[in-house]
Amino acid sequence: MEVSEQTKRKDSLSTTNKQTTLSDEISSVEKKLINEHALEVVEKWRERKMSQGIVEIANEERKVILTMVDWLSQHGDEKTKDTVSAIYKDLKEEQLSELCRESCPLCQGTFSECNVKMMTCINGHKFGRCCLTLALCTDLPSRKCRHCDAPANRLHSRHEGTFLEDLLHQPCTFCNGELL
Repeated sequence: MEVSEQTKRKDSLSTTNKQTTLSDEISSVEKKLINEHALEVVEKWRERKMSQGIVEIANEERKVILTMVDWLSQHGDEKTKDTVSAIYKDLKEEQLSELCRESCPLCQGTFSECNVKMMTCINGHKFGRCCLTLALCTDLPSRKCRHCDAPANRLHSRHEGTFLEDLLHQPCTFCNGELL
């Protein structure tokens, strides 16, 4: 009887370790996908801005770009450093202030815990992170990927003709699934 209990505990521990390893691997792949997506988006945004001579940036667009650049500065690799530096230089000093960055819509607190799909503020309020823009999903209900349930913000009429319109029409960053 004692042997079977030890075997059960070992099997249970082995299963837990495999699940943790798989979860870590999935998180690592999701992070790489977000890094590649964010880098591609900010590079396209910068090209568009330079080619069209855009000086003023809409607040919502600025927040999205800053969120992506901040993410890349914290989670990116060596190849992202030049792009991140160039975009920080492109943006005016006042556009880099805390007022331009996202805060909790419920308590205005800063975000203490962030991963590729979720953001938690210092007071424990949790929000999905848009798989296309990395911004908070504040639309209720937000869109979800048909396959992997990744959250995404809705497309609004205010996005027409903007950089965000193109971005919000894309499929899921993680699995290329349709966003519903």
